[in-house]
Amino acid sequence: MKGHSTMANNNNEGLMQPKGTASTTPITDKFKSILSPTSGTPLSLEEKLSKLSQSELNTVTSQAKLAHLSSKMTAKVHGAPPQSYSELLSSMYPKGDSNLQSIVAEVLQTSDPIAEEDIVRRYKEKPSYDREAIAQIYVDQLKPTDDDVKNFTADAGLNDQTLYGK
Repeated sequence: MKGHSTMANNNNEGLMQPKGTASTTPITDKFKSILSPTSGTPLSLEEKLSKLSQSELNTVTSQAKLAHLSSKMTAKVHGAPPQSYSELLSSMYPKGDSNLQSIVAEVLQTSDPIAEEDIVRRYKEKPSYDREAIAQIYVDQLKPTDDDVKNFTADAGLNDQTLYGK
């Protein structure tokens, strides 16, 4: 073929083939352990907690206390919890460590479980209103109906002649 190289590739190295001379370093070993599929059983909650530093344990404890209190208060107001612990933690700490949040949610679910069927969602999806639409809804609710005006004028002893100067 014209313009194509006819070089033979005997070493089977291509773009998608790993090179056989890759050196391992502690950093690459760490990434490999993080990204490779685990071949064992998932860690228990106790094992996850034992692997945390004291600072991380303090974070788990304080987040668990606050999230539990928030969940109880919200459930008291709405009659039922409106979300799971993991959803609550994500809304309370949107930029928090997701690994720690999952541990906190697991701690809370273990200590004071919320059954999925007990959750009563406040919204199936959040309403999206702009400011003008909300203002118009409010103004529309303030407008009196014709019956309101007739009842008011009758109660006040007014008639059309007094109102319109006829």
